[in-house]
Amino acid sequence: MRAGYVLARDSKTPVIAVLHFTAVTWAGFLRALSQGELQGS
Repeated sequence: MRAGYVLARDSKTPVIAVLHFTAVTWAGFLRALSQGELQGS
């Protein structure tokens, strides 16, 4: 995490720019992922 942001990169295409998300957005993503809300997306 850097200054309130979470940095992420697609390991399948590492040449694409790093994505950055706010800590709140990232926490919401992880919550949805852990609750199975993203299956089939």
